[in-house]
Parts: sequence; C-alpha cells; structure tokens
Amino acid sequence: MSLMVIENLKYELPDKVLYEEGNLQLNAGDHLGLVGKNGAGKTTLLKILMGEVMPDEGRIVWGRRTSVGYLQQHLQFSEEETIMTYLKTAFERLYQMEAEIGAMYLRIEAEPELLDKIGDMQEELEQHDFYQLESKIETIASGLGIQAIGFDRRLNQLSGGQKSKVMLAKLLLEQPDVLLLDEPTNYLDDTHIEWLTNFLNPFPGSFVVISHDEAFLDGITNCICDIEFSRIKKYPGNLRKALKLKTEANELYLKKLPPTTRKNREDGKIHSKI
Repeated sequence: MSLMVIENLKYELPDKVLYEEGNLQLNAGDHLGLVGKNGAGKTTLLKILMGEVMPDEGRIVWGRRTSVGYLQQHLQFSEEETIMTYLKTAFERLYQMEAEIGAMYLRIEAEPELLDKIGDMQEELEQHDFYQLESKIETIASGLGIQAIGFDRRLNQLSGGQKSKVMLAKLLLEQPDVLLLDEPTNYLDDTHIEWLTNFLNPFPGSFVVISHDEAFLDGITNCICDIEFSRIKKYPGNLRKALKLKTEANELYLKKLPPTTRKNREDGKIHSKI
C-alpha cells in the first residue's frame, strides 16, 4: 500500500537544481534511508514532504489518514514544562479521555445513563494500554539516555542535544504511520544508537531517515533513496546492497556510452558514493 507519492518534483536554488522530474513512492513497511552528497537536497526534501518548502513543480500526495511525525534538526517547543509532562503529550487524547471519565463519575448520580459511555471509553483506554503508558515512556526515555537527566527537569534547562533526544522520544512514543527523521543519532552515544537501531528494525510503520552514520543506516533500512545529479532513485535493500546495485547500474550505463563520453564519466562523476 502506498503511503506517499512524489510526482515530477522540481526544485531549484539560485545556483543549482536540486531535483528534476523527481519521482518516489513510499510504501507501507518501507524503512527508507535518504542519502546523497552534502548539499544534494536531503533535508530540503523532508521539508517539502512536510509542506515547509514549496516545490517549483510537481506534487506530493499523502495517503488518506496517514499520520506523520517529523524530527527536525532545529526544534521548537514550549520550554516551561518538564520532560515527563512533555512526553505525556504523545498520548494527549488518552489522558483527556481519562479526565473526562473522572468528570462523568462525579455526575453519575444525576445522569446514570453515563455508565454506558464510561464503559466504552474505559475499554478504549485499555485497548491502548493506557495504564502501562508511564512504563512505556520510561522504557524509551531510558533507551535514549533521557531518564538519567531526570523526568522533573524543565525543558528550558536542557541543552540542545538533550532537547533533541526528548523530541525523538516523543515521536517514537506516538508511533505515527510515517516517521521523518533528520540525523536522529546526533547526540546519541554508541549504546543509545544500538538501542535506537533495535527499536526501528521492527517498527511497524514506515520511515524516512537521513543519517551520516552508515553503520546505523545499514542496520535499519530495507530500501534506499539516492539523490544525485538532480535525480531521485530508489533501490531495494539496505545501504550496502543499494550501493552494490547502484554500482552495477552505473557500470551497465557506462558500457552503453560512446568511448569518449565513457572516459569523461569514469573520471568520477558517475562512481560517486551514495
């Protein structure tokens, strides 16, 4: 099932064209690594997907009711709340439902018909493991090294790296249909990167990840999107397999070129690393 489709995308900067007739399809279950040289347009593509940047041509089509979580490199959120209160906002609707149930119990004598509604809402909370939410929060916070900071610490007391970890934790708790992650391993040590790898491997949704950590990308992806020469190309497999497929495709392409053109291409323009 397709969650997102990019059709005939074009976006041009004053000094270069980032994408020319770019096409890409993100399917359910795609764990996609977005790669390319610095300046190729990886972060810009995520911003286009989120509607923060408008393309010159083409369109982005999201599937109906597809929920998307976006981890940016520069984060903005209210700094007056604590780490725990912020992480709980990942389940805001459930906590609001619990508060509504409490308010209805206070009116139960005057409105006994509320019992059926309370029962339905209580069942929904149980279906979403509401009474295990704090345990889930603690597990993810511990995996990313947040618990050691202290759940009662206010966000305005955190460093930039600590804020990034907290934002990442909230996105993982929300478990949207699609995660868009820009350098999620920034500020994580090897232990926390290993934990994140083990978390993302069985992730039931889809994600698009930008990372300079090739070992991390290799461990979490099942497809790769390469941006090169203003083109967007999707390869199956993790980073190593995609690099091999790209090399094979380039070699086949070179064999079809006239000898003079082939020599110019072999100077390095085609055999660039993903």
